[in-house]
Amino acid sequence: MMSEREYLELKSVINERSNLTELAAKHGRPYQVIRSIYSLKIQEKTKSMHATHRANQRKYFEEFCATLKHEQEAGKHRHTIMVDLSELYDTQPWYMAQCIFRGMCEALQQSNTSTSISDWLKDTAIVNVKKCGLEESILTGEFQNCMDYDDTSGPLAELVKRNTGIEYEVILAQRLYSIGARFLGDGVQRAINLSKTPDALLTCSVVVCGTVIHWVESKALFGDPITLNENFTKQLVPYRDRYGPGLVVYWFGFVAEEAARLCDGKGILVLDRFPDDAYALPG
Repeated sequence: MMSEREYLELKSVINERSNLTELAAKHGRPYQVIRSIYSLKIQEKTKSMHATHRANQRKYFEEFCATLKHEQEAGKHRHTIMVDLSELYDTQPWYMAQCIFRGMCEALQQSNTSTSISDWLKDTAIVNVKKCGLEESILTGEFQNCMDYDDTSGPLAELVKRNTGIEYEVILAQRLYSIGARFLGDGVQRAINLSKTPDALLTCSVVVCGTVIHWVESKALFGDPITLNENFTKQLVPYRDRYGPGLVVYWFGFVAEEAARLCDGKGILVLDRFPDDAYALPG
């Protein structure tokens, strides 16, 4: 866990130019903790500027086209125009790519506003970019570079997050098996049509920190105040109301004061590991 004071100090100094390895060493925290705090801060900033960027997506598209034309006339297109625009307007490369794509659809008066870059990459016929004087290969290269340069959002970053989540769900399962606990994974729960599906629904009672729990949720990220509140309301309280007391593990730590305010005395334990002294009750 982490004190609110330390968290606020870290959040105030972390930015896109931070050396996360050096920050981790300076604060004596694992790299994954620092990286998770960084990612959450970037997500928070992106959400706060969403309306502004959406209002300017046509402008971003027009700037992209003008810069592309200039580079092509000079014979030096670098396929990083969208990345450069993301730096200019202080947002993430993949998010800028999405804004420019929507701005292009707007310019083309594309009726299907739900069309995404991923949809277009699978079937370029759904948006005829040549009507804007663009080549598919140029857009594909620009989108690919945005994907490669963006370490907090976009398809590659999301894949890393999903794989990390799976990795820690496996760690949780191994810890439960090691104490002889029986449980249903969320996939089995969905297969039998349960409406609330924690990562591990215990079919035997397990004692953690002196409390009998009936479910465990695994979170492979840092629990900042926003994350703690969202998960408490949307997931943890419904799990508790349906199955009784349970445990959520924020493997990369959490803000101690906020977790205590939300969960103390409410049938929800919050830890940053699965404790060694946990045990399953017989029967």
